[in-house]
Amino acid sequence: VRSIPGGFESGPPISFESGLACPTSGTCYYANAGTAPDSVYTESGAAAPWVASKVLTGTGGTVSAVACAPSATCVGVGSGFAVYSHNGGAAWTRSPTPPVLDATNSAVACPTHALCIAIGTSAHYGGAMADRSVDGGRVWQREAVYTTLPAMATLVCASSTVCLATTTRGNDLLRTTNGGQQWLTAPLPSNARAVQDLSCFDTFCKVLAVDNSTNKTELLVSRDS
Repeated sequence: VRSIPGGFESGPPISFESGLACPTSGTCYYANAGTAPDSVYTESGAAAPWVASKVLTGTGGTVSAVACAPSATCVGVGSGFAVYSHNGGAAWTRSPTPPVLDATNSAVACPTHALCIAIGTSAHYGGAMADRSVDGGRVWQREAVYTTLPAMATLVCASSTVCLATTTRGNDLLRTTNGGQQWLTAPLPSNARAVQDLSCFDTFCKVLAVDNSTNKTELLVSRDS
């Protein structure tokens, strides 16, 4: 277990999700929006300390989420910008067409070396939004805006086609089956509300939500994503 700057601890598994990303078993990246502007934290080796590495020089941008594919592709996103690396984080480049400039991106996932999806909110349109890149984070395009939903908040991908997302309202579970091009509501059981966490592996997904009748957290399981 390694301590991460910001006050919590986590063991660094291979991750396709935001916050902590490990492209190899010996290297991990961590985005902490409130600690080091322009930077992601890097750890190499089980006993190495976390070091803030500049990825945006002199821009004042804050990397709020980072994700790595199970290859050399890593992506970091913030408010109106994205950075990407195609060599496992050794060098980072700013995207010339980042996720929409009016967007505050709260999560990113890269299920493959080419496909990355960023979610958050759109200040211009209002509501939830999703952008995606099919070239490893270099060029991004807006795929969906839902003005009736609050910001998308949590994102996990079970495969290159299936991903799940929550919103800041907590009662919404969204699902894509075409790599982020279109999102539909995934109905929760009638007694469930307040989605708190998501995780997926292959076609097996778990959702933590609150049971309306007991007001306790329950585990919901899907075996078909």
